[in-house]
Amino acid sequence: MALKIKDIAKMANVSVATVSRVLNNSDKVSLETKNKIIKIIQKYDYKPDRIATSLRSKKTGIYAVIFSVKGGKVLEDTYSTKFLKGVLNYFSSKGLKLIVDIHENGNVAEYYSNTIKSKIVDGFILLDIRKNDERVDLLNKEKFPYVVIGRNDENNFVYIDSDNVAGAYMAIKHLKQIKCKKILYISGNMGIPVSEQRLAGVKSAQKDLGVEVDVEFGDFDEEKTVEI
Repeated sequence: MALKIKDIAKMANVSVATVSRVLNNSDKVSLETKNKIIKIIQKYDYKPDRIATSLRSKKTGIYAVIFSVKGGKVLEDTYSTKFLKGVLNYFSSKGLKLIVDIHENGNVAEYYSNTIKSKIVDGFILLDIRKNDERVDLLNKEKFPYVVIGRNDENNFVYIDSDNVAGAYMAIKHLKQIKCKKILYISGNMGIPVSEQRLAGVKSAQKDLGVEVDVEFGDFDEEKTVEI
């Protein structure tokens, strides 16, 4: 029969709450009591029941990242694979889990709302941020944890992002320095923040440096980019 928290509590002559605090690495337990409980845990190779733990804490330790692209594109894209590798390495080091899913069609706000109601995940990593992104409005309204990769100028949220304007400017400046006479800039989709930010950097460099830049939109699509 598998050992339970109440069995450990009985052996250590403490409450179930005290054992739970030790399992959650709380500092509200004396060192002597903590060591006594840890010895029992190690002796019997106790493994917490994740389902029972999540029911008590109302946390699953599971987070989700949703890609708004066709299924195969996620694994083909160099950025996506490197991004996921970094997230998975971090989550693994913290004992957390990651759900990777794809949303191609339908109401995206409804999709996120249903996922929240399922109580499967503790939070989201948002990608492909849009202007006045309805996902942000929904998650703010629900007070549901999330972080955004990228940014826009309309919504209020915590984000992680590079300086797309400065990066594009530096790229055009470098091409001029290596004596490129005519530059083709292939942008992503029109009307999305990251494309607009990078294009702003390109146009600023074009004006400041006096270089000729042709702009085409490839929509982050390999086939369309090749056609250009």
